[in-house]
Amino acid sequence: RCSRTDCGFTHDGNRHGEHFECQKCGYEVNADYNAAKNTGVRYARKRQHKLRSSPKSGSGDAPVDVRVNGGTLNGESYQPLAGD
Repeated sequence: RCSRTDCGFTHDGNRHGEHFECQKCGYEVNADYNAAKNTGVRYARKRQHKLRSSPKSGSGDAPVDVRVNGGTLNGESYQPLAGD
């Protein structure tokens, strides 16, 4: 899945070993980095939903605006990389 929030295109052909290139928008990045961004955003969405809604309110994906360029996102805080 493309980790660009304005794309999100999912296709097996996007990943080639350690390289990710979206077949729809052309976004290129390390495949593991792309996967980590997807995991971080999904975690943040689920955490946002858990904090704002009842367990029976729907799919679990609440709107969230998260952009991670570097550093650590753990749901509690964001720690930038040295020099960020």
